[in-house]
Amino acid sequence: MDHRDLRLLDDDALERSPVVANSDMNRERRLPAYRRELGVDILALLHGADRVVRWLDLCCGTANALFEAAHALGDRAEIVGVDLVGYFARPPRPPRLRLVTASVTSWAPMRRST
Repeated sequence: MDHRDLRLLDDDALERSPVVANSDMNRERRLPAYRRELGVDILALLHGADRVVRWLDLCCGTANALFEAAHALGDRAEIVGVDLVGYFARPPRPPRLRLVTASVTSWAPMRRST
């Protein structure tokens, strides 16, 4: 098949498609999956910093990994998870964890005051 024959969905059509909410896309990902699937040990990386660290996770699914990291890191981390569907897990919410339901194509972080 020639690549010119492919028709890609625009952002709006893709976001309304069942592909986005597919449960086979690691929506329930836990923290160890980042090391196993992506080769990144998030806790080791963030624990190694000598200051407050920030982690932005786009397409975070249920945010299970973010909850785990927030509990492990406490006040040492500010964590933001963005997901289009917004089916976030519901354990007690750590104070430095912010979850946003939005499209990554249009979402922008809040400006930090200086």
